[in-house]
Amino acid sequence: MVFKSIVSSMRIKDSIFLSGIPLFGFLYGVKAQKAQWEYTDIILLLIASLLCASSVFVMGRYFEGNRNKIYIIISIILILISSATAYYRYHKLALIPSAILLNWFAYHTIRKKFYIFDILLHISGGMLAFLLGLLFSVGMYIPTKEIYYTGLFIAFAFTGGYMIDLIEDIEEDKREGKKNLAEKFGIFPVHLISLIMFSIAYFFAFLVLTSIRWLIISLVCAHLVILITLTIKKVNLHLYRQTYRVIFIIMGVAYIILH
Repeated sequence: MVFKSIVSSMRIKDSIFLSGIPLFGFLYGVKAQKAQWEYTDIILLLIASLLCASSVFVMGRYFEGNRNKIYIIISIILILISSATAYYRYHKLALIPSAILLNWFAYHTIRKKFYIFDILLHISGGMLAFLLGLLFSVGMYIPTKEIYYTGLFIAFAFTGGYMIDLIEDIEEDKREGKKNLAEKFGIFPVHLISLIMFSIAYFFAFLVLTSIRWLIISLVCAHLVILITLTIKKVNLHLYRQTYRVIFIIMGVAYIILH
């Protein structure tokens, strides 16, 4: 029973989805910096990122109400294996999975008292996930400001999506006795924060992808038109979430192929 609960708390599907951010960082580093790599590097990265994400989710189960310390123990074990995998690639890279876990530990312990950290720690969490993949490819240095801008593009897009998740989960969170930002401040302010986060993400993409700014402008317009249309028609937010994910996947592909 406990084993089943632990496996469930690892949220394998979500961990696989979130591993897309480190994978993007890796591929971007390979293309933008012409980094040397082998297929084993991608395998190591996917193992490290999957274990890291699972560690964060397991820790989350502890803080979300199940105070069984086994979740903390399993979370630490997973992050140690993730760090060991990263260490095999570059010694100092082992620090990144630990930094990611500490980031989300701060999220669970601080955000209930200081709601601003709910936003700030998602920005830093998105950036750290990007860095995990990037540094797997380029080593322990970041040579250009464009790489920082790309990391910020990921971080703000990730946070904007999280705001939409809060709105979509508001009823479920109420049933479970949780208070998220959407319940605390209302749906409209959180929608507005999401748009601000997405706008900042587009801005950083605009700074980097100078040769295809027409594509960025087109995607921004598409994003706004879709949002307004779905809002007027009162369509379920799930469709909006799937739509902007497609938009950012297109942008991610553009980053890797055209940058």
